[in-house]
Amino acid sequence: MSSKPIRSMAYLAGWTLFALFFISEDAGRLLYQGQAVQWHGYLVVWLTTAYAWAFLAPFVWWLAGRFPIARPAWWRSAGLHLVASFGFALMETVLFAGITPIFGLPWFPRNFAATFRAVVPIDFHLNVIIYWSIVGVQHGVSWCGPPCYGSGGATLRSKTHLESSMKCVR
Repeated sequence: MSSKPIRSMAYLAGWTLFALFFISEDAGRLLYQGQAVQWHGYLVVWLTTAYAWAFLAPFVWWLAGRFPIARPAWWRSAGLHLVASFGFALMETVLFAGITPIFGLPWFPRNFAATFRAVVPIDFHLNVIIYWSIVGVQHGVSWCGPPCYGSGGATLRSKTHLESSMKCVR
């Protein structure tokens, strides 16, 4: 098997773990309160959220690489990412509202518009945080460069790169 299918499976597995993490949070809260867990509903909600972000994340990654938040005009890129974070948060909500009514969850209405209105106040903030998390990871990876396997882990590109990066921080 070539490395591209393996990377794709690992990518989807990562987003699946994201969903399972939040499913466990919701289930743990309900179990602690002595309530029953509607596993089907939580699986649908969190897997839909995770896979919507699996679809959107490459676009966010590209934007973060194309418009890095760095000097001298960091505020332009930060402003662009602020607006983009709101746009991507709404895009995820559109995907969610388009998919979840298919599963007939009792928590949400069975049509797009009503589900969208119900989900925006619940998901918007989390989606903005997810956007900024992807931007942060992209910036961290691009700053550190590719991993240096000979040294046992990721390293900075060079001492000169570190020194020049530290000058812009001061």
